[in-house]
Amino acid sequence: MSRPTAAIWPAPAHSASRLAAAEEVLAPITPRVPVADRAGIVPGRYGVYNSFLLHAEQAAERYGVPAYQILRRVGERGYVGGQEDMIIDVAIGLRDELGIKENA
Repeated sequence: MSRPTAAIWPAPAHSASRLAAAEEVLAPITPRVPVADRAGIVPGRYGVYNSFLLHAEQAAERYGVPAYQILRRVGERGYVGGQEDMIIDVAIGLRDELGIKENA
């Protein structure tokens, strides 16, 4: 097998240009770096909108329950976009099920 010639493959973009684009274009519009953790993976597994992730993380922090469990329940219940406020109900229910005391 022969190697492709340079005429077939375009010259790679200059590294400085890519770094500049990342810093000047992408960074300002990316509020946070994606992370492959439980809470980041569960939405895909249970058909949950990615927009629910931040809401679930905030509710998890407030009510002391794991965000991925909130997202799993949301997916099982079939919530759709616009029902983000229902995440609080799920978090409170999980807190009660797990026997976690309310924060004072």
